[in-house]
Amino acid sequence: MKHTFYWMLFAFFCASSFNCVQEKSKDQIVNIIDPDSKVYIPPHTTILEAPQNILVTSSSVTLRWTGTKDIGAYAYRLDDTSWISVGKDSVLTIADLDDTTHTLAIRSTHINGNVETNYPVINFRVDAVKGQSLMFLKRRREVKNNEVFEYYVKAEEVAGVMGSHLIINYPKSKIQVLSVEAGSFTQESGRTVNPNPILNTIDNTNGRVSVDMLINGGVPRKGLWGSGVMVKLVAKALAVGTADITFQADSVSVRDTSNVKIILTQLVNGKIVIR
Repeated sequence: MKHTFYWMLFAFFCASSFNCVQEKSKDQIVNIIDPDSKVYIPPHTTILEAPQNILVTSSSVTLRWTGTKDIGAYAYRLDDTSWISVGKDSVLTIADLDDTTHTLAIRSTHINGNVETNYPVINFRVDAVKGQSLMFLKRRREVKNNEVFEYYVKAEEVAGVMGSHLIINYPKSKIQVLSVEAGSFTQESGRTVNPNPILNTIDNTNGRVSVDMLINGGVPRKGLWGSGVMVKLVAKALAVGTADITFQADSVSVRDTSNVKIILTQLVNGKIVIR
């Protein structure tokens, strides 16, 4: 009988130990990805405030959002750019947006490294520049150091522009202008630019470009009507940092087909971010 009792006692302890292991294993199975929590919640972002499918009349937008527990960081992506981390912040303001349709995505990353895949995406259109204006396109552009890139002067909602004189300033330590060309807008609908190539003076010593052009012809109306690229600059990035590209306002002159000066509503400057 003693032997039978000992065997039964031994079997009881073995069964108890096995159940303990099983209980521990169950916990691990429930949350094998995040051992510190019994219930793992995949990362998910919910937009609280954003311009969704609406027209924005400002060049900046603000978003607010919230996420599930244990979020390590958030990131956003504007249009076709790369993801940019904003840490654990849950509010974001994006400035210097161009007048066009934009797509903005927000995603979260769990503290264990898992990245949200079914993240929210919003769409909106910006129309911040009103009236006859000149602007740089893009308002804010990112380039790599030593990269050769194109930058544009866009005419916005112009009516019968025949000629223009522009002076563009830039930091000579960060930008070198290589060439200036007439934009496609000046050569559409039967128009030509005289002279071609346009008169220009590139002064990289002082960080200044002077651009003069005369528009000939046009069908059915003479001059430039509407919106489009007037000038194309080809430049090279020289140093990491931010380069402000500006119109010299007191020297800008735009004239119509009667040689009357056009009063521009806005001159929108640009910014080159060199990485």
